[in-house]
Amino acid sequence: MIDSFKRFIAKHSLFTSADKLLLAVSGGVDSMVMADLFLKSDYKFAVAHCNFKLRNQDSDYDELLVKQWCEENQIDFYSTSFDTKIYAEENQLSIQMAARDLRYAFFNELCEKHQLKYIVTAHHADDFAETVIIKLLRQYGSAALLGILPIDGNRVHPLLFATKNEILQYAQQHQLKWREDASNDSDAYQRNKIRRHLLPILQEINPSFSTNLVEQSDFVYGEDKIIRHYLESVSKQIVSQKENEIVIAIAALRNTPAPLTVLYHLIEPYGFSRSQTISLFNTLDSTESKKFYSEKYCITKNRNELIILPHTNVNSVFYEIPDCGVYEYKGKAITVNYEEKIFEELALSKNLNPNQAWVDAGEVTFPIIIRNKKDGDRFQPFGMTNHKKLSDFFIDLKYTAAEKENQWLMESNKEIFWVVGKRISDRARVKEESKRTLKISVTEI
Repeated sequence: MIDSFKRFIAKHSLFTSADKLLLAVSGGVDSMVMADLFLKSDYKFAVAHCNFKLRNQDSDYDELLVKQWCEENQIDFYSTSFDTKIYAEENQLSIQMAARDLRYAFFNELCEKHQLKYIVTAHHADDFAETVIIKLLRQYGSAALLGILPIDGNRVHPLLFATKNEILQYAQQHQLKWREDASNDSDAYQRNKIRRHLLPILQEINPSFSTNLVEQSDFVYGEDKIIRHYLESVSKQIVSQKENEIVIAIAALRNTPAPLTVLYHLIEPYGFSRSQTISLFNTLDSTESKKFYSEKYCITKNRNELIILPHTNVNSVFYEIPDCGVYEYKGKAITVNYEEKIFEELALSKNLNPNQAWVDAGEVTFPIIIRNKKDGDRFQPFGMTNHKKLSDFFIDLKYTAAEKENQWLMESNKEIFWVVGKRISDRARVKEESKRTLKISVTEI
């Protein structure tokens, strides 16, 4: 394995023997194998460990193992402890996101203080495959196949050539010590479900599935560069600028080999999503003027062109939620999770917290769009059999003009299902026959 390790580093020019590195070592088998490979190679490195205080004494034993390994091998060792749960609650983050923020803040601080060039993590080929699957589920398109880059800013991943099984075999062969994390056996997290259930099936079909994805990423990265080079060239033919307007000529766009894909790459930098791109593309043959909004920009579709302009409305809202998780937007934390709730509980609790909504997961699917009102919006309030104009619903609430502009709406499948903090739609309500519920909360940060 050590020869493959050195070849991978050289192939991707990750670092040199002159660079001093910071290894992120948790005490798990992946990072302990990584530390051993570095110890047996001609590289300068220190070790950092984060104790997240999530597993009681087990967390302390993890830290002790790494510390003892560094003392035995005369390696500089840096560690810190976090009250991760409190940090997550105070910042309205999931435990995973909180731990990620805390550890990389610590690692970057160490790099600056001790003049360490790169942060090195033990992500391997199976981690790469899991990341690709997650990104595909979240509709990243072909960019999902990039997975985890060998080098990404000041972070490098020199174990991407190896599978989990190869890492375990190396650890056993060299009689290394490591610690097991019981949380890896839980299906509470999406990544664990993929790791425990989906990935083994794919590897049974193709034992080289994970490493093949890593090898293919070299081609995907090259293809991505070719696409961007082509887009730079084609944009000169179809995109023009008039003062603060960006203008896309529809006829010239249609003459490209893949107009929908080209359109997405042209408008994505302005904050427009894939689903918005499809909706916009479907209006290109229409003679009517249409408007589409992102957080900071508006696209107006005229007869022969698309005009992109900055917003004049400073309160404009547009945000896309691709999957369950915790998100931050405009000073608010948005949490979306599947929950098992019995119908009676929901009936009793539906009005207790206006910042939470339980909806039928069969009616509300991803992506979920958060936006503010637009002309022609209609909504079927909970308890009503017919739709009504959103403007009339706002009148019922005795909204001021400012309140109308600032009201957040949640939309799925082009239908409003929650006037946030006020009312869910009747169609999205949890019914006795609902098989699964989605809990959504919006809270101030």
